[in-house]
Amino acid sequence: MKLFFAFALVLISLVGLAQEPSDSIKERQDIGTAFVERIPVAQGCNVIDPSDQAAMKLCMQQYIYSHIGSNFKYPKKARQQAIQAKIIVQFVIEKDASMSNVTIKKGAADLYKDAKPKVLAAAQELDAEAIRVIELLKFEMPATQRSKPVRFTFTVPINAKLT
Repeated sequence: MKLFFAFALVLISLVGLAQEPSDSIKERQDIGTAFVERIPVAQGCNVIDPSDQAAMKLCMQQYIYSHIGSNFKYPKKARQQAIQAKIIVQFVIEKDASMSNVTIKKGAADLYKDAKPKVLAAAQELDAEAIRVIELLKFEMPATQRSKPVRFTFTVPINAKLT
């Protein structure tokens, strides 16, 4: 009986995710990849057929990781303190393809929160660098749902490791 109840609860929660939000909620809601007809078009990806969403996602991922690899500059203090972390950055691509709300969901400062102040400060610099690099991303077109631009939330992991 418990197994059936757990299964029913999961099924009900999945159905709730699949429902269309009411009109009053749609305007303010951030949408992720599962809920859009077309994902945002990253810089340089406009040559791909928009109907090929798999190719668009791959191009977007390649653009983001190439951008991070080319622009991420390990802060001197973080290097000196040997700070390494997987930093999870979340941002919103707005209806006009601009970016907003770049935030650290989990960062180096979280990992080193109980460390000495000097080490924590270095970890915070690493998080700030992750935000700086993500803020430089450029998108040419917003995500769309029912042929209308929508906000799109995206999360990127950045593995900041010393080599």
